[in-house]
Amino acid sequence: MGALTFPAIPAERVGSDKLLLTLGVTRCWEAYALFGKGKTDGYLKVALSRPGKPRTTGENSQNHAINGAIQTIANWSGHSFDDIKVHMKREAISRGYPFRELKDKTGRVIGVSPYSEAELTTVQAGYLIDTIIQIAAEMDIRVEVGRE
Repeated sequence: MGALTFPAIPAERVGSDKLLLTLGVTRCWEAYALFGKGKTDGYLKVALSRPGKPRTTGENSQNHAINGAIQTIANWSGHSFDDIKVHMKREAISRGYPFRELKDKTGRVIGVSPYSEAELTTVQAGYLIDTIIQIAAEMDIRVEVGRE
């Protein structure tokens, strides 16, 4: 299939690194054919994002480093693993950790929701690891974080 060209269309920001484009089906029948038949009211939503290498998993991986360090902090602090993980992700947003905006029914932004680790690139996982290391050091907690 060749490239699709569209006239100017409105775009809605979704989180920190995605745009949501709403296209009329009459202008993009090729895209409609890819999604099959269903109730779309004549519209499709297509999300575009920057490509990136997925975060690593397994022994000595970014995933292992993140969860191991968070467990160490949780054990030391007495807070739950999940509470520590959410806090670290929120703190990592200032470094570039991706998030989605939470909106009320009127479209007003009422908060943010950090991405799941499953959605991260290696660079984004690095932002989280760096944040965990920094906060652990400020709390005088030694965490073991091996890097690939």
